Amino acid sequence: MLKRAKQALSACPNVEFALLEDSRLPDSCTARFDFIYSFDVFVHLDLHTIWSYFQQIANALKPGGKAFVSTASLTRPAGWERFTAQSRYTVGGFYFIGEDTVRLFASRVGLRLVKESPEGGDPSNIYINRDYLVVFEKTVE
Repeated sequence: MLKRAKQALSACPNVEFALLEDSRLPDSCTARFDFIYSFDVFVHLDLHTIWSYFQQIANALKPGGKAFVSTASLTRPAGWERFTAQSRYTVGGFYFIGEDTVRLFASRVGLRLVKESPEGGDPSNIYINRDYLVVFEKTVE
């Protein structure tokens, strides 16, 4: 995926890519990024790992920087349907959490909600119908 992202954004000289070898951002990433994007990643992570990533995202964003994340939501129609069809969590499956938990994690690390996907889902869009899509902004200290 990293190779594909590099190819897709090869014309953008201001974009940098990093492979996280141990799931931790290096210290050189502190307050370095204007935007962090994590789509279809948190759906495969357990709650404690998601919490760790929220802490790292907040640490890596510049004040005023934004982050987009998606999580598998229990409150969305297709999210609930997939949850009840899944007998247990596996990394290949989905880890479902409530939207309040996502908001709590964000607020605990100094991220302010900017925009979130509409409640109730949208049958015409699988991601909005299954996932919680949200943009947060790092508050200015």
